[in-house]
Amino acid sequence: MAIVVNSNVPSVHAGRALAANRLDLEKAMERLSSGKRLNSSRDDAAGMSVVTLRTERKNKSKVDQRDVAKSTKENLANID
Repeated sequence: MAIVVNSNVPSVHAGRALAANRLDLEKAMERLSSGKRLNSSRDDAAGMSVVTLRTERKNKSKVDQRDVAKSTKENLANID
């Protein structure tokens, strides 16, 4: 007794095309909803590293400013 497997090749191709279009749509919606040029390192690895570095520097600068303000306040309190 022979086993026969039927496949619908056009439906397989349509399914692959549908999956590819779904992924493209998800990527487009992610980009539109975030409002950012770079959403992940996949978009632009070099650009993402620059953005990350700038963000880290900005955050460090804020921490440094807070520390300076705190130490200045403490030094003024100790003058008495």
